[in-house]
Amino acid sequence: MIQIEIKKLPGSLVELTGEIPKETFEGKRALAIKNLAHHVEIDGFRKGMAPESIIVKKLGAMTVLEEMAHLALNEAYPEMVLKHEINVIGAPEIIITKIAEGNPLGFKITSAIVPEIELPNYKKIAGEIAKKKGKISVTDKEIEDSIDEIRKQRAVKKEGDTEPIMPELNDEFAKSLGDFETVATLKEKIRENILLEKEMRSKEKTRLEIIEGIIAEIKGNIPDILIKSETEKLLMRMKGDIEKMGLKFDDYLKNIKKTEAEIKKEWSSEGEKRAKIELTLAKIAKIENIKLKDEEIEKEVKHVLEHYKEAKEDHVRDYVLSIMTNEKVFEFLEGQK
Repeated sequence: MIQIEIKKLPGSLVELTGEIPKETFEGKRALAIKNLAHHVEIDGFRKGMAPESIIVKKLGAMTVLEEMAHLALNEAYPEMVLKHEINVIGAPEIIITKIAEGNPLGFKITSAIVPEIELPNYKKIAGEIAKKKGKISVTDKEIEDSIDEIRKQRAVKKEGDTEPIMPELNDEFAKSLGDFETVATLKEKIRENILLEKEMRSKEKTRLEIIEGIIAEIKGNIPDILIKSETEKLLMRMKGDIEKMGLKFDDYLKNIKKTEAEIKKEWSSEGEKRAKIELTLAKIAKIENIKLKDEEIEKEVKHVLEHYKEAKEDHVRDYVLSIMTNEKVFEFLEGQK
């Protein structure tokens, strides 16, 4: 059993200190070795098949202990906060205070707890904004413009011509674009696509106006650790986008002549805004008793893991729970009249 000391700190924070028993900590060794084996290339062995002694020699004993600590704390942290009914929010800050083979794992965890924020009349705010939403339609000109763009992309320049010649708009052209028998069926599909895109943009705009209208009137202090966590998420997303473009983040920083610390400072206000949004959506979900069915969650978790096989299931479950709950809260707000 894990014995912990709980200390409340200023700024809606809580500090948990304690030790994970030696037996529990050592019990994570086999899984830690298995995880690490899938992330290292060792000559003479298929990936994931090298024995423990070779992996330890390749990576070092401390790397194995750190992975064991990660696994042990990922399992223990949710159990601790549930047992002691600590209403935490955001990612915790974890410090390992003692780590060695054959010993308990010492830790200190600092987490933000849900602060006491006072919400305005969110139903009224949402209803007033939802009423402003106008009827969405698609004009004939928008359809013609879309078709013209497709024709321009398929234009052919023949010898002697100064301008590429666009294909004639007829049933044969419609058939060449897919499962369309006539120009009329092509136009109808384009109308549907434009309407769908407009509805999605309108939905995003309305949701943004609703949540910004609500958070502009909330009262209460937002924990710094939560603002920091949201800012870090923004930075990680930015790093991922830059790497997808084939660039190195350090080179990007040199080009824009900024440090990572400067970017974090610039984004702190956006981080605070996102933290307010998360707190607000979570509190509305609690007040309105908005919950998800277990089968809904498990279905989406399975779907995500099929596409991101390296992702950790507990992280995916937390992500899915947050996204799906927020979606239901927005649907509730959109339905206010």
